[in-house]
Amino acid sequence: MKSFKNNSSPEAGIDKRKIVYSRDEFKCPCCGRNEIKQEVIDLLTEFARQVGYKLEVTSGYRCEKHNREVGGVPNSFHVQGKAVDVKRP
Repeated sequence: MKSFKNNSSPEAGIDKRKIVYSRDEFKCPCCGRNEIKQEVIDLLTEFARQVGYKLEVTSGYRCEKHNREVGGVPNSFHVQGKAVDVKRP
């Protein structure tokens, strides 16, 4: 497994314990519903703390309508609240 070296952290020197995500960051932009699993938030938080900066959530929970609109597969992990897309800030 390749190791990730964080030589260019956008938030270098921050207290990694302060990297937290609000449930609101994962809600469906279409309807505001939010059925994201807490385990997903916990895993993303742990990963962000490992790399040393907060990742921007670009897609979290998706209702069926929004999932179709973005070309997601039926019953995707996003619809199940088990997926999140992120990007580096």
